[in-house]
Amino acid sequence: MRLTVGGRTPNLASCAEWSRAPATSPPSGPAGAAIDHYMAEVQLRPGESPPAAFARVRVRLLAYDIFPSAFMRFAICPAGPTRVGATIVQRIQCGPLALEAAVRVIEVWDRQESGGQEAGFRYVTLQGHPECGIASFRVRVDEAGVVTVGIEARSRAGLLLTRIARPIARVVQRLGSESALRRLARS
Repeated sequence: MRLTVGGRTPNLASCAEWSRAPATSPPSGPAGAAIDHYMAEVQLRPGESPPAAFARVRVRLLAYDIFPSAFMRFAICPAGPTRVGATIVQRIQCGPLALEAAVRVIEVWDRQESGGQEAGFRYVTLQGHPECGIASFRVRVDEAGVVTVGIEARSRAGLLLTRIARPIARVVQRLGSESALRRLARS
């Protein structure tokens, strides 16, 4: 985690620094992790078909347009949609100060499944992130035409500060995940 002053969106210098950071967890998640699951049904726009709603949310999801910008700003390095090996620099603004951390995309999928279609990605936190763990984000349309979004996180405190302030860190983590889920389901 890095404390920065000014500048709401991470820049190329942030990308270069974070892209060299090692992962903090194996792809299965860290030992002793808290596991959180979030799921919501996507609200269809008037006249929108389930496949169109799936496609709309898929584009936002793979562009990492997930969290409200009032909560988090980000940069994908290299620029473009999420892809395996990309680094996502995350910045949470707190007045004139910002907390910056990063994650690395370790899996991306866009596949037909029996009775439906699913797209999503998984990332792992990088050294210096307040949390140590992995998170998966997905959108799915089933054979009945129900479109859902889901988030799964497996994490534990990654820094001394988040171990000391664990109850507060968990509240912030849950609020962030819930706001992302609402934003994707209602966008």
